[in-house]
Amino acid sequence: DECRPGGRLFELFADGRAPRMIADNLPLPNALQLGPDGNLSFPVIGANEIWRVPVGGGRPERFAGDLAVPTAVKLDSKGAVLSTQGRTGEILRFDLQSRNKTVVAKVRPGIDNFALTADDRLFVSHFVDGGVAEIMSDGRERRLAEPGFCGPSGLAISSDGVLYAADGISMAAVELDGTQQRVGMLFDGHFPGFIRGLGAASNGMLVVTTSAGDVTSYHPVTHEMTEHAKGLNELYGVVVAPNGDLVVAEGGEGRVLVISGTEVKVAARGLSRPTGIAAATDGSCYVAEAGKGRVVHVNGGVSPVIEGLKEPHGVLLAGDDLYVVDSGAHELVCYSLKTHRREAVATNVPVGAPPGVVPKPLMGIPGLLQGPLTMFAGITQGRDGTIYVSADGEGSILALRRV
Repeated sequence: DECRPGGRLFELFADGRAPRMIADNLPLPNALQLGPDGNLSFPVIGANEIWRVPVGGGRPERFAGDLAVPTAVKLDSKGAVLSTQGRTGEILRFDLQSRNKTVVAKVRPGIDNFALTADDRLFVSHFVDGGVAEIMSDGRERRLAEPGFCGPSGLAISSDGVLYAADGISMAAVELDGTQQRVGMLFDGHFPGFIRGLGAASNGMLVVTTSAGDVTSYHPVTHEMTEHAKGLNELYGVVVAPNGDLVVAEGGEGRVLVISGTEVKVAARGLSRPTGIAAATDGSCYVAEAGKGRVVHVNGGVSPVIEGLKEPHGVLLAGDDLYVVDSGAHELVCYSLKTHRREAVATNVPVGAPPGVVPKPLMGIPGLLQGPLTMFAGITQGRDGTIYVSADGEGSILALRRV
């Protein structure tokens, strides 16, 4: 299946024959199952329905509707149709004849796919946190892969002291002991999108950048949203300046933007893929220029501050010290603005792609998940001085403290 607006179903052949199209113009078809009656059953995410179509070709028919983001369909040993509901975490069973549904199990939201054994043991995976578990007959989970992060990027400490992490299609609140709670995800209906940059504003609000090029204020508790800008080109870091303006790195256009309300102004242009950004108290900012391996100071003009980096991402200004996550070198670099001394305070940091691997960003799903879905290793500092880094190379959040 092609999970996209206007998606198609194909039969593929191992002998190299051309694929045979079974159905087309489907609204986000996903993980499907061929039944013993010769029908393909599949979820249609865009319509919140389950459809069926003869594998030999024909007109698709609606099997069930009014669902909660059905992500996958399977048939059990008795011929019943099972489907995972991404928004609610329910696993539903449908009688093939009456089409009546019952809830088999309910787990945390964000179910992606599932598998059934010959004796109907049930295994599920989660797209929001990468967890994999067996669902026992009494509804308990036997975890095979613990929940974590899929690709953490922007980090921010909110005005009420909570650490939040952008994780692609969801956002997590992280406790000091490392436990996490998902506070919002793409299919909630009240979520900005595929989020990358993250900044803290007042009254518990956060500011996010999305892969669709939007800059939005988002409250992780009330889910209130305010759009500041949209349709920009490959956004990364965002920070709230001392005067309340939003300062954004627009990697695709090589610009630093200042947003006041809904007015967008250009503070710098001609940069080579700006990513991380940190605001100074005097209204200037420090910007990681990933394409040139340096950090620059933007203050009316552009002047180099740190050079010779491989691929700088997140930037943090802590007093006179400037911290930079060098994703290409797998290091956290500290540069003193006072003494101009540079030091790698942490090495072998699991950020960026492993050595020898060239990342191939996903291009997303037009109309649903705009690409490119590039990664970004963010950084922030807690009130006690702890520095937090998004270890996107392994799916974790690191806490670093000076000793």
